[in-house]
Amino acid sequence: MKRTLFTCLCICLCIFSTVMNAAETASTAQDTVKSYLMQKVKKSVTLHLVSGKELSGTVGTTGQHLVQLKSLTGKEFYDAMVPYDKIVAIEVRNR
Repeated sequence: MKRTLFTCLCICLCIFSTVMNAAETASTAQDTVKSYLMQKVKKSVTLHLVSGKELSGTVGTTGQHLVQLKSLTGKEFYDAMVPYDKIVAIEVRNR
């Protein structure tokens, strides 16, 4: 009986964690670069820019027209301010 209850509990936890992870990474048709980056504050991202460059770092503040990328990879003492209209893609690592 205890083994069956434990197995059911483990299955429920696995399903719950999978659903929560999917909900966290799911985007809607109404998402914009700005709204998506607002959800990723203090998370590590890679921004692919129109120029072909990639900037990796931690999302800082998100303003009206710019996003702050803190602690750039390879340049830990530098920050970058990137205009939303220059971002082509956002790369986020999920486990």
